[in-house]
Amino acid sequence: MMDLFTREIIGYAVRETLETEGPLAVLAMAGKALGGRRGVVAHSDRGCQYASHAYRARLEEMGWLAGMTEPLHGYENAKAERLNGTLKGEYGLDQPFKTKAAALPAIETAIWAYNHRRLHEKLGYKTPSQFRAEWTERAA
Repeated sequence: MMDLFTREIIGYAVRETLETEGPLAVLAMAGKALGGRRGVVAHSDRGCQYASHAYRARLEEMGWLAGMTEPLHGYENAKAERLNGTLKGEYGLDQPFKTKAAALPAIETAIWAYNHRRLHEKLGYKTPSQFRAEWTERAA
């Protein structure tokens, strides 16, 4: 899950199925990263896990709103698709991994590098973590 304001990856999960446990883990991680902030819009595609009762109930508990793409309008998920392309193309996550255990360190390293090393034009050529830190300091 990416925070569209800071471009920071604030939640992720690696699962072997599309069951709801993965997105619930992502919500927990993202909620912690955002410090319990309410009113967040969690945008997703139309996957059944994002429409599940458990996922929707967790969003409601967190005070977050659900946003979904319209049917057959994949362009509405362009930011997520771009992020996936960047992680695959720039950080080597397009290679096949023999096991989930082998993939996890590569995923964690890629996310760390994306958040702490990758400069973004929209952030004034700052990294997502640098931008968040500066924004948080200004808001305090």
